[in-house]
Amino acid sequence: MAQAWNVPLAPHIHGSAVAVAAAVHLLAGIPNGRMAGMVFPAHPLMAELVKDPLLVARTGHIELSERPGLGSECDPKVVSQYRVGGSVACRSRRDARRGRRESVGGSSDRGEAPGSRFAHVFFDLDGTLIDPRHGIVKSIQYALHALGEPTRDPSSLERFIGPPLAGTFRQLLGTNDGERVQQAIAAYRVRFGASGVFESRVYDGIPEALRALGKSGRGLFVVTSKPGVYARTIVDHHKLRRHFRGVYGAELNGERSDKATLIRYVLDEEGLSPCEVLMVGDRVHDVVGARENGVACVAVGWGYGCREELETARPDAVVESVFELMEWLDGPGGCPGSGGLGA
Repeated sequence: MAQAWNVPLAPHIHGSAVAVAAAVHLLAGIPNGRMAGMVFPAHPLMAELVKDPLLVARTGHIELSERPGLGSECDPKVVSQYRVGGSVACRSRRDARRGRRESVGGSSDRGEAPGSRFAHVFFDLDGTLIDPRHGIVKSIQYALHALGEPTRDPSSLERFIGPPLAGTFRQLLGTNDGERVQQAIAAYRVRFGASGVFESRVYDGIPEALRALGKSGRGLFVVTSKPGVYARTIVDHHKLRRHFRGVYGAELNGERSDKATLIRYVLDEEGLSPCEVLMVGDRVHDVVGARENGVACVAVGWGYGCREELETARPDAVVESVFELMEWLDGPGGCPGSGGLGA
């Protein structure tokens, strides 16, 4: 048995069955499934919550041993299962890939949307479709506290909404120590998996816009650097899944957290031509990732990227409201040969 690696839990969450169970599902996301012997505080309800054969109950702890083939992705329903006392339900990475395409509404039409060159629209999640501030900021604060770091003003943490967690914690901790960064990510996910994933709101006008875009014949996708298991849970929680043909995110181990890599993956998986796709997002990563793949991009001003950040990245346009986004899509901006900030 490899040496135990303790994930710090702050006092207010110590002993919470839901939090510990939520922590269990993130184990698969620790780099390549190689963090053996990770130990979490036990709780009497764990016997009911956790029935995975890889988990060994020990006095005062729940321990996961390193096993061949570890590195699974938890089922999208796993968080809600935790909340109602269900068991851990994970599937292998191979099975996850096999089921990666999550078609919505059974539609397979990839035709050109009337009046627009963009038959498909990729939406970022955080800062574009939803405002995740409370859940993300509170989870970052929790992780820093768990690692003994000084508290930070919540407003100073808003700039970390959107980018991948590894870079966030490297900057906040002032270190390139991989293990320290992974400890922070694990602590973050303890809180985020238990409650933060549900602490967001859909921006005004988004449901109506998605409904209208769907009726126009466009294929809509969520394409986010957030782990896919969380993205799918959030989209389902807000009852938005019916609008999307697919919900794509990174793996828990950080694979495809780079936006350019993720966009390229979705284009390949869905068999889409870059010239027919528009990326809509609120951060420089969305614009740069789209550009690297020959995809047009509209930056939204209601998220967490400042105007200077967005204009420096030179998207095709910056819009300040959902109404402006819809106008741009239906106007000359969405037609061939249109110019923009990136022209």
